[in-house]
Amino acid sequence: CHDKEEGKNWKECNVDSMLRDGVSLAREAGRNVLSSSLCGNRRLFVAASIGCYGAALADGSEYCGNYGVTTDQLYNFHFQKTSILLSSSPDILAFETIPCVEECIAILQVLQTLGKKEVLSLTSVWLSLACCNGTQLNDGSNVVDALKVMNEMDPNGWMLHGIGINCCSFLHVVP
Repeated sequence: CHDKEEGKNWKECNVDSMLRDGVSLAREAGRNVLSSSLCGNRRLFVAASIGCYGAALADGSEYCGNYGVTTDQLYNFHFQKTSILLSSSPDILAFETIPCVEECIAILQVLQTLGKKEVLSLTSVWLSLACCNGTQLNDGSNVVDALKVMNEMDPNGWMLHGIGINCCSFLHVVP
């Protein structure tokens, strides 16, 4: 919910309350399922999904990753959304369909900041990359370069608990 022409941003569109409500509704649905005895003694997890910056622009840029913004702007975008979602205590944060290395960097910077504030300690995090083929992210950068950046910024894996690929053909992933 970001309109470049009118200058509206996602916060002005009540997205922050929708993010909180989404986690709460998922928890409520989980409690209902558990109380119905359909699950036995299983534990249900709530994953809060955070899409890429381009998805909020609604201009198709999520498919190419060429946003024309700075890493700081990407950081601010993800910090706001992540902070809101963490205030609702999801079990998992899922950064999904990330099409460029620069956005990976911004997300890891957010996780570093929140990790220092010990806000992130009880939440698992995964990050999935959007790839256009077997070796490149949607913006054309190399998948291996993205993985190297993630390893350099999180060498012990205390921030990212999983890294994956989505929104691409399985033929690009499996030889």
